[in-house]
Amino acid sequence: MAPHSPAPAPAPARNDSGADADADADAGADAEARHPQNAGGSNGAYDEIWTVQWCLDGWHDAREAVSRALDPRRFRVRPLDPSLSLEAQVAGAHVLVPTTAAVGRGAILGALPTLRLVAQPASATGNIDLASARAAGVPVTHAPGHNAAATAEVAVMLLLMLLRRAAEAPAAISRGEVGRPVGLEARGRTVGLVGATGRVGSRVARACAALGMRVIGIDRRGRCVVDIQGEGAAAAAAGPAAAAAAAAATEAAAADGAEGAEEAEAGEAEAGEAEDGGGGGGGGGDGGDGAAPLRPSFRRGLRALLERSDVVSLHLPLCAATRGLFGAEELGVMARRGAFLVNTARAGIVDRAALEAALGPADEGAAGGAAGGAEGKGAAGGAEGKGDGEARGGPAAPAPPRLGGAALDVMWQEPCDPRDPLLSHPRALVLPHLGCASKEAYAALGGVLVRNIVAAREGRWGDLEHRVV
Repeated sequence: MAPHSPAPAPAPARNDSGADADADADAGADAEARHPQNAGGSNGAYDEIWTVQWCLDGWHDAREAVSRALDPRRFRVRPLDPSLSLEAQVAGAHVLVPTTAAVGRGAILGALPTLRLVAQPASATGNIDLASARAAGVPVTHAPGHNAAATAEVAVMLLLMLLRRAAEAPAAISRGEVGRPVGLEARGRTVGLVGATGRVGSRVARACAALGMRVIGIDRRGRCVVDIQGEGAAAAAAGPAAAAAAAAATEAAAADGAEGAEEAEAGEAEAGEAEDGGGGGGGGGDGGDGAAPLRPSFRRGLRALLERSDVVSLHLPLCAATRGLFGAEELGVMARRGAFLVNTARAGIVDRAALEAALGPADEGAAGGAAGGAEGKGAAGGAEGKGDGEARGGPAAPAPPRLGGAALDVMWQEPCDPRDPLLSHPRALVLPHLGCASKEAYAALGGVLVRNIVAAREGRWGDLEHRVV
C-alpha cells in the first residue's frame, strides 16, 4: 500500500497555536521520521478499522452518539481508561478526540505512526499542542459556533439562579420554609459582559436586555461596544458617574492609536470565534485564541465595567493574555459592590485563589450574603451574617467586602473532584460543564466531528471542516 499524503489545505483563517512549526525542532524531526506519509504505512484502506481515541473520561453521551454515527466496519471509538494516563493509551490511534483533555506533545507523538487527525468537537484548541501536531503533519480541526445558543442559555440561567438564590431552595424546603430564600430581580440591574461581540456574548446581551437589565459590554480594546437600556432598567444606571466612566473607557481606547484598529478588530473576530465552546475547561496549555497581549486600554475599560456592574459574565477565550485575568484586583472591585460573577467560558480566566478569597469563608454570612449583594453591600453584609465580635457582645470588626456569589460552569480540573470545597460553598454555584450539553448542540458538534473523521479516513483532506492546522 502506498502511504497517504494529505493534500495541503488552504491556510486557516486564524492560527490557534500562537507558535511557529519550527518552535520544536526535535518534535519535528521525530515526527518526520515516524509519520506514515514519510515512512510508509497504511493509506486508510477500507479493510483496516480505524481507532478513534476519546481523550477524556467524560462527555459519555457525546462519545456514544459519535460511536453510533460511525460505521462499525470502519471505525471503533475507544474510551479512555481513567486509571491510565492518556499517553499510555494512544498507541495505534488514528484519530484523537480531545474534548477538554490536555493533548500534549507526548500524546501526539505517542500515537504516531498511525495518527492521522486530531478532531476537537468544540471551538477551544488551547488544550491541544498545535505546534507538535503541525510538526508531525497531523491536521487539527475544531467545531466553532455550534453550541453558542446552548452556552448562552446556561449563562443566563446561572445569572438568574444567583440573583434568586436558587441553590439555597432545597435547604429551605427541608426546613419546611415557604417564601425563602429572598432574592433579587434581574430587572433594573446592570450586567457587564466581558467579551460581548461573539456568538455567546451577543446572545446573552439580547436575553438580559429582554429581562429589563442594563447591558454593557467591552471588546478586546476595552471599548464599550454594547450599552443597552433594557425596558424597566434603573434610570440611575445612566447617571453622570456612569456616563463619565464610559467616556473614560472610550477615550482610553482611542488613545492607543488608530493605527492598531485593524489588528484589534482581527483579535476580536478570533475571540468571538473561540468563545463559543463554553468548554475547554481550565486544563491544557494556552493556544493562540486571541493570544496577542491585551492593550492597557482594555484594563481601563474592564475596570470601568466592573465599577458599574451588578453581575459580570465572562465570554472570552483562554490564552496567555487572558489566563488569570480576573485576579484579586478585579474581584476586589466587584466585591465592593457585592456583585456576582458568571463564568461559562474558561476556568483559567479566573484566578482560583483570588476567587476563594473574594467569596470568603463558607460559614461567613451565608444566609444574608446573596440578598445583600448588588445593593452596595458585600456578601458578608447581609442582615443574617454577623461577625465574631458582635456574637461575643463586643464591637463587630468590619467584614471585608465579598462577592454576592459566583456561578461556574467550568472548573480548573475536569471532571471536578467531588471533594472540591467550592461545591459546598454557600455563595458558589457549580455545574458539571453543561454549557454545550444539549441534544441539539451534541448533534451539531458530533456532525462536524463525524464528517471530519470520515473525510480523513477517505483521504479527502480538502473536505476537512474548520481546519486550524
